[in-house]
Amino acid sequence: MAHLKAPCEEISRRVLPAVRSILVRYLYEQEGLTQLQIAKLLGISQSSVSRYLNSQRGLSQRDILEIPSIDEKLRETVHGIVEGKLRGEEALCSICQYIRMMSREVSG
Repeated sequence: MAHLKAPCEEISRRVLPAVRSILVRYLYEQEGLTQLQIAKLLGISQSSVSRYLNSQRGLSQRDILEIPSIDEKLRETVHGIVEGKLRGEEALCSICQYIRMMSREVSG
């Protein structure tokens, strides 16, 4: 029996928690934002921000950071969020599209 899964299903289950963790850490450490500010920007709870910072969520960051040019894409995304040009869900969709594009280039 064939399973119907959209490409974003696998990404949202495995990749996006790691991406959120990286974004949270960058906003906290590099931008100096508080947990509450990060929560509001990303549309998640302050408790979730705390869990990302304490490595209780988004554990597969290493795999994400191995994607070519992902660090640059993540920094660009963070700046878009901080400047108010991107909302949290738009940022995640943008990163998801980038990861899918890079995956096709690597495998194709």
